[in-house]
Amino acid sequence: MAARADTTAPAPGRSFDGPLLDRTPVVIRPLVAEDRAQLRAFFEGLLPGTIRLRYLAQHRVRPEELAELTSGDGVSRLHVAAWTDGRIVGIAEYRKSGPACAEVSFLIGDAFQGEGLGSLFLRCLAAAALEAGIRCFHADTLECNERMLAVFRHSGLRVQVSAPQAGEVAVILALAAGPGPHG
Repeated sequence: MAARADTTAPAPGRSFDGPLLDRTPVVIRPLVAEDRAQLRAFFEGLLPGTIRLRYLAQHRVRPEELAELTSGDGVSRLHVAAWTDGRIVGIAEYRKSGPACAEVSFLIGDAFQGEGLGSLFLRCLAAAALEAGIRCFHADTLECNERMLAVFRHSGLRVQVSAPQAGEVAVILALAAGPGPHG
């Protein structure tokens, strides 16, 4: 059985180490400008179906998107990457969308899907979001993205999933006890 990872949130200049289910060690840390070449290589190595599950359509990463992903402030926007063997194997982010809510998203390399990285990302982002005063996450995902929905459902957080509309579902996760995920 793999050791439990520390749930300390990765703040600027701080990292989070944890094992995947297959015991592969990963380091999760905020993305910085120097990571852009590695980030581009990560995107270029993804299968089209993986891109579709994240962006709900085909998508090609643009230079301005790379710049944005490497310039979060750690409070209203946090962009992190998981690294193993010197390369990015997944990215995750939250973007504040209201006074106490943020949109959350994940993009995990094909060879690392189903290994627990989405759950590690969610724990890291949730801890950082709570420190920043964010009480809920929301995400839109394809109804067929069962792995992502399972990460949310098995997170230990209070989860609401909308009825499917045009093949998509909206997910709301309450990060803290209180009046509800919209509060």
